[in-house]
Amino acid sequence: MRSNEGLGFAPGSNADMKRATRQRGSSGTLPGGTETILIVDDEPAVVNVIKRMIEPLGYTTLSAPNGREAVELAKTYEGEIHLAILDMTMPVMDGAKAFPLLREARPEMRIIVISAYGLDRSSQALLDAGASAFIPKPFRRAELAAGIRRALDADKNLPS
Repeated sequence: MRSNEGLGFAPGSNADMKRATRQRGSSGTLPGGTETILIVDDEPAVVNVIKRMIEPLGYTTLSAPNGREAVELAKTYEGEIHLAILDMTMPVMDGAKAFPLLREARPEMRIIVISAYGLDRSSQALLDAGASAFIPKPFRRAELAAGIRRALDADKNLPS
């Protein structure tokens, strides 16, 4: 392979790419972090898009296709889960039913509610019950990244 400086691109390892992206994220472009985030949505395409949006920012992701599996994962996963991105409309168990069970399983976990149906009564009820934010679908990467960082940093801004 021949190369001339400034022409082309030779990818490094995944670790190099994550480190570089995380640094970009922390320098002001998009906020990132190293926390673990649980994505709860029944649409695999949505889960994949969210993963592609946030994994390059340094986050580790887990996923569940419905509320019931998310609650089970929250109860059994041995590591920390810092935040959940919870869709409202899913089969088996929707976001409204899963929310209190997720809070019970992981009281310290932040929860961001997402929905393609706007901020309806059910979503507002979850905000009133302690959800960190509501983000309507479709959303932009910058909006999601900022919402995640705000939710994760919320308690850091409280007086001790």
